[in-house]
Amino acid sequence: MACYSLCMKSIHIVMGLLVSVFVSVCLGAPDGEVVGHEPDWDAVTGGNWSPWVMASDGTQEWNPVAGFNSWIETIPVEDRAWPILIDARYKFDLVFADSWSSSLPERDLDEWAARVEILKLPETADALSQVKDALRRKHLGKLFTEFDDPATNGACIRHGLEDEIYDGQENPNLAIMRGSITELSQLRNATRFAISFAIYRLQLGDTDGFVELIELTNGAVRFAQESPNSISHLLSVAIQRDCYETVLWALECHDDVFSEEHLERLALSFQSNQLGDVSMLGDVMLFHDMCRRVVNGVGGFNLDGMNPQRALDVGFEGDPTHVAFAGLHESVQQTMLLYEKMMCSGASGRLYIREVSNQHSEDIFEREKDPSNFVGNQLIDVAEIAVGKLSLIHIEYLEGIGNVRLAIAIYRYKLRHGVFPASIAELDEDLMGFTPLDGYTGEPLSYRLTESGPVIYSFGFDLDDDGGRHVVSEYPRSDRSADGDFVHFPHQFLQLFSQP
Repeated sequence: MACYSLCMKSIHIVMGLLVSVFVSVCLGAPDGEVVGHEPDWDAVTGGNWSPWVMASDGTQEWNPVAGFNSWIETIPVEDRAWPILIDARYKFDLVFADSWSSSLPERDLDEWAARVEILKLPETADALSQVKDALRRKHLGKLFTEFDDPATNGACIRHGLEDEIYDGQENPNLAIMRGSITELSQLRNATRFAISFAIYRLQLGDTDGFVELIELTNGAVRFAQESPNSISHLLSVAIQRDCYETVLWALECHDDVFSEEHLERLALSFQSNQLGDVSMLGDVMLFHDMCRRVVNGVGGFNLDGMNPQRALDVGFEGDPTHVAFAGLHESVQQTMLLYEKMMCSGASGRLYIREVSNQHSEDIFEREKDPSNFVGNQLIDVAEIAVGKLSLIHIEYLEGIGNVRLAIAIYRYKLRHGVFPASIAELDEDLMGFTPLDGYTGEPLSYRLTESGPVIYSFGFDLDDDGGRHVVSEYPRSDRSADGDFVHFPHQFLQLFSQP
């Protein structure tokens, strides 16, 4: 059985778009004064490593993968989660052969029943113990490699699998685009497994076990963010979405099993692990890396002999130039700086409203573009895909986090006072140290206490308060013509399943 890593499909999509950027640059270099400076890579790396490393002759060399891997190798083995996660993957092949998803029981009762049969297995409990051990570690600790890393290769051998790819050789200057990031899919599978087990434990009456697994899974966002790119941010959002949707389901279906201590722990978990603003500097570093691999000896773009289709398939394989940023040709600097401005400004955490989030990067482009060449149109195509959609996903994430924290707060209030609060203003001061976001208006989420219980909602695209009446639409989040609100809590799908 072959055991090897594959790059995620989304990376190839972005790569194809970036190829078109480079081709268009060759058709004309932008004129005008180059302003700005090389990005502060400490903001990408947390100050742990740098894309610039010391070469054997004492000079500075551009080699981000080597910089990242040198940092990983300084992390004590006992602090690394990756060797434990990948060992569990191949040790418990039957357990992880199931395609774990974050589906809640009511969404597909037959699927959940089949999953419970797997969760009952003794080896599944052993797998969970190993996954929990991994999630308690400080770092993911996965090296950037082109194919399998040593930990994956060792796990394959230990558990009787043949690794046909790993040869122990390292590329001296591997492109970030070629670096394997399948650790993210393995981490995703592990967190979904933990979430499924959390639901199962709650159904068995083990509230402590449920809360512990939510805490551990929430904390796994630090692992996802170790790899510097927007895909890591998307994975972090997906992990936390699984956590908060599961907690909201638990509050609606099993609210009587939680003590205030349980709810306080859950609230602290979401508060402590809440993601910050979207940062695209990791993608900017990737863009710089690719630019540096298609320049000539004097730092200008040179695509002679490069096959765009091959670049799409395998990434840019050439060695990068080690010329300092200031020494690169003006057209290269200008392209890098424009890309940075678009990516970072377009994904700014200050733009949290659906109506405007897609416009900001285009405004930057229109202000900075040079009409004499085609690079601007190509860049905006890339930025709209990479930034616009990510911004909207982040807005939905912020709504979700605000929703679960508010829901926990109102249930804690009920435990203290015996009833739900009539309004957010009635909540005890220690329960509301945050402002839940309505991503349609930029104002706080709305709350209403009805005869059937509490309702938390956004205004929706009609931007008016319909009293928590949910939009009846196939796509309620994006239907601009619908009249109604977007109800976050209680779960709409649970209401649908409860209808005769």
